[in-house]
Amino acid sequence: MSTNLGDLLRGLGLEGNATPETPAEPEAPATPEEPGFANKVVLRVSRKGRGGRTVTLIQGVTEGREALAKTLRKRLGLGVKAEGDELVVQGDQRDRLEPVLVELGVGRIVRG
Repeated sequence: MSTNLGDLLRGLGLEGNATPETPAEPEAPATPEEPGFANKVVLRVSRKGRGGRTVTLIQGVTEGREALAKTLRKRLGLGVKAEGDELVVQGDQRDRLEPVLVELGVGRIVRG
C-alpha cells in the first residue's frame, strides 16, 4: 500500500499552501543624488591643518557631494571625501580634476 505524503498530511488535518510563496522583490537601490554646482567651482591647494600633506579642495559643489566624491574616487583612483561644504582630494590634482569636472557639467572652474 503506497501512501502519498500529501494524503497523510491531509488526513491529520494539516493542509499545505498549494502555491509556493514567492520571495518579495528586492527594492531598487537608491540612486545617488546628482551633483549640483554653483556658478563657479574653485580648485585650491592647501596644506594647513593636515600635517604638511598637500590636498586639493573643491569648493562650489552645492548638492550631491558624497555622490561626486564617489565618482571622482572611481574615475581618478584618488582618495576623496566630503568635509563640510567642500571636497578634499589627496595631493595636488588640479590638472586631473579640471577635465573630469567639465565633463560632469561644471561651467566655470577657477584655480585659487
